[in-house]
Amino acid sequence: MQKTLSTTEFADVLGLSESSIRRMADNGEIGFHKTRGGHRKFPVEEAIRYIRANRIQLTKPEILGLTTTYQTSPGFFEALKVGESDLAVSQLIRLYLEGLSVHEICDGPMREALVKIGQTFPSDKRSIFVEHRAITICMRSLLQLRSVMPTVGGNAKRGITAAPSDDPYFLPCLMASLVLHEAGLVEINLGPDTPMDILEDAIEDEAASIVCLSLTSPIRSRHLTTEITRLHRNSKEKQCRLVIGGQSSYQLDDPELNICGSMGELSRIAREV
Repeated sequence: MQKTLSTTEFADVLGLSESSIRRMADNGEIGFHKTRGGHRKFPVEEAIRYIRANRIQLTKPEILGLTTTYQTSPGFFEALKVGESDLAVSQLIRLYLEGLSVHEICDGPMREALVKIGQTFPSDKRSIFVEHRAITICMRSLLQLRSVMPTVGGNAKRGITAAPSDDPYFLPCLMASLVLHEAGLVEINLGPDTPMDILEDAIEDEAASIVCLSLTSPIRSRHLTTEITRLHRNSKEKQCRLVIGGQSSYQLDDPELNICGSMGELSRIAREV
């Protein structure tokens, strides 16, 4: 997706005249900058902010890198199931443009699609292939979405996402990092298979306000439980809130721990730190 739009391109996306776009820009309704030649350039993230805020139906979505079948193409699940990567990315950004938040996308169509794909195992021998491909497409979709989200100021509070050692799942960490970003935090995604001591050092080095630990793989050792308890204690001492989520978080029975059941709940917590 391109970084900026010309006045003509932005007008074509919205189905408005160029004079309307210029007037909206001069009135402060849309952010822009001028080139040395005096031409207005509209950052794509600013265009998307305006589209979301006003719930505008796009006339030429292909200018934003969306499929030309934007209005009639099948949903996110169908695109994932058949491996249509470009279409899946387009569908996810369409949902975002229509006003859905990141956590609503993750908890809703993305989660539902992956659950439906996972339910085909073991009856369909291709199910593992289809699931792995779908997860890769989901990650690509989220990274594309991240590139068009509004920026967060460098002085904003910081949040860290990670999964512990022997937990190889990247997608939950990526989801959580986008939720933190949308909540107004500078997100630092350490990804899967992160040793607890590295995570503790990062909390201190980055002066993090919140750390999100994703537990997807089953907890098979008391050592990990002990490490998580220590992480909770040390995070609290550093005035950093530890939030734990993922399908294996139910294995933790410590009432002191903050177990998060959804990306929506994480969004709420992140806005409170």
